[in-house]
Amino acid sequence: MLLRPREEGFYGQNYFDTVNIISNTILNDPTARFLRKAFDVQDYYTDGMITNLIDTQKSYGEKKDMPFIALLLDDILGSNMKRNNEISFLATRYRHHNIGLMGVFTQNFKSVDTILRNNATDVIIFKQTNNKQLMQIAEEFHPPFNDIKTFLQIYHKAIEGKYNFLYLKVQDGTALKNFEEIIYENGKMIGGEVDLPDEIKKEI
Repeated sequence: MLLRPREEGFYGQNYFDTVNIISNTILNDPTARFLRKAFDVQDYYTDGMITNLIDTQKSYGEKKDMPFIALLLDDILGSNMKRNNEISFLATRYRHHNIGLMGVFTQNFKSVDTILRNNATDVIIFKQTNNKQLMQIAEEFHPPFNDIKTFLQIYHKAIEGKYNFLYLKVQDGTALKNFEEIIYENGKMIGGEVDLPDEIKKEI
């Protein structure tokens, strides 16, 4: 998304003044070399990184004078992110520091601090192989999308096909398959309901 041009509807490399990526596993992915070349990438996380980032932004004075930046935190749960007050605090204050995009990527939903989950404005959910975790996600995010059963129908409709994902615009109560196809809007599913797998029906 960050590397694709603006004319394709994504950010593009020139949208933010600075893109900061912190990922413990980014060196394990050969395709990430393009991100490492284009952006400010750290392959480790330590306490103080967030404070240093905020202090740097504050050094410019007023918000209007601060660089417009993005901060992406990937696979740092092993660094005790759940207990890290810096990241949780930033989740409620990032706009004040001219951070236009703050993204947290994880494979373990409940390891993300409640403060981060409650302040999420947009959520991307890929196919889940663990039904217990899927039900935790449904319990957390179903309110803007009616009940849990409806949310699970939205999820299964979105992930049909290889590499597809569910994109939730939480504040709007809108759900999309990938970024293009609206499948839930204004309190209604688009295109009708879908049949849930038997193992999911048993969980409802």
